[in-house]
Amino acid sequence: PRLRFLLPFSDSSVVRCGGRLTREPFPMTHFDSDEQLVQASLTGNSMAFGQLYERYIDRIYKYLYYRSFHQETAEDLTSQTFMRALEHLSSYNVTKGTFSAWIYRIARNLLIDHVRAVKPTAELADFSEILRDTHDLTQTLEQKQQLEQIQAALRSLTPEQQELLLLRIWDERSYAEIALILEKSEASCKMAVSRALTTLRTSLPAATLALLIHLLHLPPTYVS
Repeated sequence: PRLRFLLPFSDSSVVRCGGRLTREPFPMTHFDSDEQLVQASLTGNSMAFGQLYERYIDRIYKYLYYRSFHQETAEDLTSQTFMRALEHLSSYNVTKGTFSAWIYRIARNLLIDHVRAVKPTAELADFSEILRDTHDLTQTLEQKQQLEQIQAALRSLTPEQQELLLLRIWDERSYAEIALILEKSEASCKMAVSRALTTLRTSLPAATLALLIHLLHLPPTYVS
């Protein structure tokens, strides 16, 4: 499928084709930081928000896809995220956190609204679903059994713990950003992740834990 995310604030566009992004070139002034781009956008630089768009489109799409597991939903929510960010850009306050955390929070809120509208009692996709979607572990009976153990262990975590692990490990967000995205304290986020990792260490055999570390591309000391 081919999706064109139109940039209403410029004469250019970004095209998603076969999972790759191709861009039609347009002249831009270079800015080093997100905050500089935000300020430039607010002062009328029509290209500045386009640069923010290019910086974050892949990350936001990935965030939404691996919680909905539905391409069209992820594409629609990605478009909505950037449109809402553009519409409310003046409300972004650099003293309260990064632009990254701000736009992730917009994406998360849109996803929650979508999930509740479709099925009010549904939860966001969990970590075990991501592992099943991105890895083929059914080559041997032992691998299949290990995957089942991992999925059971991950499902034993609370929805909050799973979301924290997803943001910390899968999305590679800092604790400071996670706290802003979830509107919690940084200390409580660190404690919840620590407890979740402790649960996994105590509930999984050593060999299965090693496989989980491999799947998540973690250094061996991460959950040791």
